Order: sequence, then structure tokens, then C-alpha cells
Amino acid sequence: MLTINKFHLDQRYKQEIVPVLKVPKELEDIVADVKVLGKREMEILLRYRYKYQMIIQKTRKEELQASKKRDQPEKTEQELEAAEEKDLQDTIVRVQKDKKKREKKLAEK
Repeated sequence: MLTINKFHLDQRYKQEIVPVLKVPKELEDIVADVKVLGKREMEILLRYRYKYQMIIQKTRKEELQASKKRDQPEKTEQELEAAEEKDLQDTIVRVQKDKKKREKKLAEK
């Protein structure tokens, strides 16, 4: 921020982000001359910059998840049955291990 004097908020920002962030009314004045900002104004600017970055990051994450879901082919009935069978086998193995552990604990006591 040390290399710029001012920046403006474009229409897209005003339409999409301002309603979400609850931007203060003096933000337009703050960005009009960045070099003369005080501690309070700089804090406001940095706070909204952070919130704006979080919104962008969340949006990108949602878009990435949506594109992954679109790219994944739907599973066939056989694949679903195979996955269910595997889950059942895993559960059986886990229950058997737990049972052996309990028996071993009881035998030690």
C-alpha cells in the first residue's frame, strides 16, 4: 500500500461485496487518499481487505468443489454395491478387532 496514492472501488465490488461486508460509509473517503490515512482508517481498510479475501477464498473453494462434482462420473449400481460391501467388510473387521481387545483386557484382569 505504500506505493499507491489512491484506488477506486469498481461497480462489481459495490454491487456484490458491499452488501455482504456491511462496508462503512466513509470507505469511499478512506480510499480516496491512502497516503494520509491515520491508524484508525488503516485498521478499517485492512479489516475489510481481510474480509474481502475470505469471501473470495470461500467463493473459489465452492467453485472448485462444484467443478469436481461435475467432473466425477456417476457410479454404476455395481460400483455402489461394491463400495457398500467393502464398508461392511471393514466394519466386520473393526468389530472383530475390538472384540479381541476386550477379551484380552478381561483375560489380563
